Amino acid sequence: MNNVVLEDAKELKTDIKSTHCVFADLMEASVEHKYVLTEKGLVKWVK
Repeated sequence: MNNVVLEDAKELKTDIKSTHCVFADLMEASVEHKYVLTEKGLVKWVK
């Protein structure tokens, strides 16, 4: 899941570092959110 932009993710889960290899997948699966695709094809959370 290297194509996810998680700008505020550090505040969502403090027990797992944002550099951990499963961090983005965990956030994607465990936090209800809406997203948009950026011009570069990245997923950016909007809410």
